[in-house]
Amino acid sequence: MKKMKKISIIMLAALTAFSMAAFSACGSSVMHSADSSSAEPSTVARTDDGGYSCDVFAMDTTMNIKAYGGSKAKQAVADAAQKIYELDSELSVVRKTSSVYKLNNRETDTVDGSTADVLSESLRLAGATGGAFDPTIYPIVRAWGFTTGKYKVPSDSEIAELLTHVGYDKVSIDTGADGVAKVTFSDDKTELDTGAIGKGYASQVIHDLFRDEGIDSAIATLGGNVMTVGSKQDGSSWTVAVEDPKNTDDYAGYITLNDEFAVTSGGYQRYFDQNGKRYIHIMDPSTGHPVDNDLSSVTIISKSGTEADALSTALYVMGLKKAEDFWRTSDMDFGIILIDTDGKKYVSEDIADRFSVDSGSFETIKKQA
Repeated sequence: MKKMKKISIIMLAALTAFSMAAFSACGSSVMHSADSSSAEPSTVARTDDGGYSCDVFAMDTTMNIKAYGGSKAKQAVADAAQKIYELDSELSVVRKTSSVYKLNNRETDTVDGSTADVLSESLRLAGATGGAFDPTIYPIVRAWGFTTGKYKVPSDSEIAELLTHVGYDKVSIDTGADGVAKVTFSDDKTELDTGAIGKGYASQVIHDLFRDEGIDSAIATLGGNVMTVGSKQDGSSWTVAVEDPKNTDDYAGYITLNDEFAVTSGGYQRYFDQNGKRYIHIMDPSTGHPVDNDLSSVTIISKSGTEADALSTALYVMGLKKAEDFWRTSDMDFGIILIDTDGKKYVSEDIADRFSVDSGSFETIKKQA
């Protein structure tokens, strides 16, 4: 049985304002751009603490956006919601009008705007992680049923055949001065999927939108992603809780954020069971099988929402030791919170002074092993 993906990082500040309420039909609303004639509106509503908040369902998850700053915050939240709908429409692998769908079906070989940006970033981060994050894993994910809901364990021969078409090095992108990018596939059966980076990219886009519109205090959840703009209204840090992979009703610890992103990946979020074995939704691009290693969850803290999203998947695929080593040697600026299958916590030294637990302890990962 599949377990529906849950939000892995839960906001503690202004929790009631961030509860995932049902859509209501009052106040300003934003329509899905893909089909505004039939979409449900997302209401921008005033919250008890003086902010403006909006619930959004996009990218196969429930999201919430909240900002402070009077009437400009209300408009900024509406603009952010609309932008998320646009990105969902543009980056979807199943929507026939999306840029990614058209690329995968060879209906076009050029993209621009956000699609060009996110694909360029996907290939860059795939290279940086040695393919632990790979945007061409889509055929494998589909074969296991995680895109269709028709779960199955593919045969070894099916996986082996599909793996011949997987590999970020089979895709190249060349962006011209006009912003139009030509995408070239060396394998006609290679397909792209932005699912492991799309929400992070969207969080970065709305962060930048808020800044452009003069918002100095905002927070949002996009599935397992948290975005913060600045600090809370009183100047204190935002505090978020990292979910306990073994008991999702409890917390493994707490991290404070200031104008940062936090993204968690974990095998406990979405899976199916068959013949007594559990199969998770995160695939190892090198094997074509669900990841099965010594990690239960990976949380990335970064100033880049795009990098945080891709890295949370990549380090989860790597396993504990390789994830630690990657953090030590990477030229990217990010912190990590790793929880192994025994429940032991490991926190990189750059964020250790901001991480706390209710009980027990955690091990600090230092740059010099």
